[in-house]
Amino acid sequence: MNTRSMFLLLFCAYAIGSTSAPAASLQMVPLKASYESNLQVVVRSDVTADCIARYAKKLDSIGEGFKQDGNLDGVVAVRDEKKRCETEKTVPAESVPNILPAIAKARVEYQQATARAEIDKNKKILALADGYANSLEALKKQLTQQDKIEEATEVKQEIERLRASAEVTSAQFTLADLASKAPPTPTAPVKSTTPVPAAWAPSSAHTPKPAKLHRTVACRGINGAWAKTTMSIKAGDTVTITAKGAWKCTGNSKTCGPDGYEGTEISTSYSSGYSSGYAWGRHLSREAYGALVCKIGEEGTAMLVGKSLSFTSTEDGVLYLDSNVAPSGYARGGCSGTMAVDVEVLSNPDKKGD
Repeated sequence: MNTRSMFLLLFCAYAIGSTSAPAASLQMVPLKASYESNLQVVVRSDVTADCIARYAKKLDSIGEGFKQDGNLDGVVAVRDEKKRCETEKTVPAESVPNILPAIAKARVEYQQATARAEIDKNKKILALADGYANSLEALKKQLTQQDKIEEATEVKQEIERLRASAEVTSAQFTLADLASKAPPTPTAPVKSTTPVPAAWAPSSAHTPKPAKLHRTVACRGINGAWAKTTMSIKAGDTVTITAKGAWKCTGNSKTCGPDGYEGTEISTSYSSGYSSGYAWGRHLSREAYGALVCKIGEEGTAMLVGKSLSFTSTEDGVLYLDSNVAPSGYARGGCSGTMAVDVEVLSNPDKKGD
């Protein structure tokens, strides 16, 4: 055999060997593809929008009842509430004095419906993960019985990755958190014998209770940015935000927590004069890439949250949350994962009605 033939034979043997994949990888491909496809359908479902649509229909029903009764104040109050809801796309969780009982009850029903929808969504995520894990366990057992130890070990590593994934841990945290909180109960509006502003009834004996929100925030892709919450903030409110979880931002093989990536962990795939081409153009250029950030109102200024943040708001508006990456474009193309975020807002009675 001449040298040229020998080289071709060796090249073909190498090419055939290099294209063969471990048995475990080949058998895991359809299982993983099915799981991730179904998972994305559940993760992308917007339970808040559905609940707001039902709340709007409830307001229509309440308004129609007031109209038939000839109750002008009721019709106007429902019209104003519907206009506010259409503008802000939120339903406040806090109890407001002087609000009509019918609207107060509808708000409570909305909060309860949202909580149920979040529970159902996260239960679906865990059910999908359990199904995938069971299939992987069966495959691992089969490969072990066939003495394919390396392939079985590969499957075991996928099971461990699945159990520690951001989607699974976030769903577990959300369900545990919701289970620990009693459902809200409708409360009658505060009555006062003295005229008070409609937005707030100050009293020396009144101790405001904080409004609370739990939200799972995704690190959104190319067409995503700023996740709008259902929490309305007023100037003077004390806002406390805490977060846990993990997400992966474009250009990184590792995930990061709410504090974002350390400087040495940021991808340097692009040489643009910045620490990372992917990190360029992020909301806060001097803060960690991938850190949790927030803003008040659609045109608000971004603020670093990280694992926790407490501040007194100087603005009115809805709370928005996001990862500290560029607002759009290629820099969001590789984003995945979620953070479990808790928000607590304590209203300042001295600022109400200013």
